[in-house]
Amino acid sequence: MKFLQIYKKIIVIIMVCTLTLFYVVMTNYFISDINSKLDYISDHPYKVAYEISKIRARISEKNAYLPILLSQKRNNISDIEEALFYSQNENNKAMLRLEKIYSGNYDDIVFLKKALDGLDKAILNSLAVYKQNRTDTVKVMEIFDNEVEPQRKDVAIAVQNIIDSANGRVMYIKNETDVKSKNAVIYAAVMGLLIFILTGYSLWGEYIENIELKRQKNILLDALKSADKANAAKRNFLSRVSHEIRTPMNAIIGMTTIAVSSLDDKKIISDCLEKIGFASKHLLMLINDVLDMSKIEDGKMRVNSELFNFKEWLRALKEIIISETKPKEQSFEIIVSDFDEELLEGDSLRLSQILINILSNATKFTPQGGSVKLHIKKLRKEGDKIWVRFVIEDNGIGMSEDFLEHLYEPFEQADRSGGKGTGLGMAITKNMVILMGGMINVQSHLGEGTVFIVDLPFTVSRTSEAGDSVVNKNIVSYRVGSEEKAAAQSKGFDFTGFRVLVAEDNEINMEVLTIMLESVGFEATTAINGNEALIMYLEHEPYTYAAILMDVQMPVMDGYKATREIRGSGKNDASSIPIIALTANAFDEDVTESYLAGMNEHMSKPIDFKALFKLLDKILNKSK
Repeated sequence: MKFLQIYKKIIVIIMVCTLTLFYVVMTNYFISDINSKLDYISDHPYKVAYEISKIRARISEKNAYLPILLSQKRNNISDIEEALFYSQNENNKAMLRLEKIYSGNYDDIVFLKKALDGLDKAILNSLAVYKQNRTDTVKVMEIFDNEVEPQRKDVAIAVQNIIDSANGRVMYIKNETDVKSKNAVIYAAVMGLLIFILTGYSLWGEYIENIELKRQKNILLDALKSADKANAAKRNFLSRVSHEIRTPMNAIIGMTTIAVSSLDDKKIISDCLEKIGFASKHLLMLINDVLDMSKIEDGKMRVNSELFNFKEWLRALKEIIISETKPKEQSFEIIVSDFDEELLEGDSLRLSQILINILSNATKFTPQGGSVKLHIKKLRKEGDKIWVRFVIEDNGIGMSEDFLEHLYEPFEQADRSGGKGTGLGMAITKNMVILMGGMINVQSHLGEGTVFIVDLPFTVSRTSEAGDSVVNKNIVSYRVGSEEKAAAQSKGFDFTGFRVLVAEDNEINMEVLTIMLESVGFEATTAINGNEALIMYLEHEPYTYAAILMDVQMPVMDGYKATREIRGSGKNDASSIPIIALTANAFDEDVTESYLAGMNEHMSKPIDFKALFKLLDKILNKSK
């Protein structure tokens, strides 16, 4: 098939040429055959008929001798004899010619010759009787009746046989010529039809091929446009990300420079560190948002269905938002109506992220002393499925109609006073709502505030226990400005007597880790790659280390392989020693890979040390 597709045009041309040549050959054959038949008619039936007609004429002349003899008393017998001999001689010549050209039954020629000879003999006999007695006409008449007339009839029959044979040959040739003519017409029609079909097929193939080429060209042009558009979007994305990253980085570098130049002024240093912390949190928020957008665009964002206690989740959400509204003396109110379900199944993490993004924007762009409200109501219930409506309302500065058209586009930010974000929050929010099978709408006017309406589906669970720890963990992992709250509520940690093995290839990160671990009583042993950490673990007695903090991407041996080697080493504590991944790899698949390698927990950088200490406290207390 591939061969036919490649050489289709050549094959069609060869077939057309072959058919044309065949048509020409067959036409020449038929014409030549018809010409030969015409020549045959000219050489045989026509000449035979011509000779026979002369013989017949001479026989008619002989039939006239009897009346002449009977009507004239003084006939010139010698003249009549001479005429008879001449006629006989001409007939003999004609018979010789007939023998050469006649292609019918040869017995016809023999019969005719015999009849002619008999006729001539009978006539000459009658003439001899007449010469002896010219008055005895009765005798002459008897000879004519008994001898001449039978021979004349035989001659007539023989002549007619030859004429019929010649006519038959003519009709046969005519029929054969008619058949050949019809065949020639049929061949011509078939050849013409085949040539027409092949030509039409070739033209149709050209037409289809042109259409396909145009289609492929359009696809390529569309792909080129899409690629150009994607490249432009990528350049714009990188430009915007670069700008957004440089803004907090500029603040961090600037405040660090100021702090270094003002080492004797604790107030300035304290102010610089506070601003560095704020800029760092903004930078971390930007990185998290970029990672979320990347996961959404790659189709890697996942929605989980877990059991959670809606009332406890709502209580945690309220505490987070109050921590943001309090400094601006804003009122925050949650109004729940027609909703008494307590245990739900759904993704509480994504739900928190959606509402915190919208509520944080509401507090950010609502002036001092304004109000923010969250209305929650049940829309409908179908079996164990429930639709919940969340309405977020504020009396802030609002948004213009022009900006609303681009609200959900990445990096789109209105020129509004009161706060600055990454420009990714609403794009992430809308995609998460869609992933959860919900809908989001917004109503806003400049100077009149904003109303967001989010409808989301959940499954009502009758299970007696809700996942408290899961809910609280999810809420904290996407808090906005809640680090201060967590710090205020956290207790002090004392890990005196515990020794940990730290694997980290970056010197600064290693220094920060070591100082922070030692600040809460840990004795830290350091390794600069996975291989070194493995050697240190194997060289010491079991249970020397209370835990291992393992970076993932390191030279010589990465953290995954080092963990697998430790788990498979066969030491008494190989399967039980806690190994925690501390890595910049923050995607869901990275967490999964850490667990598959044998790690107990996965924490993303930058490290939340209070969360790390809380996790270590939980693990080590269990192991006691």
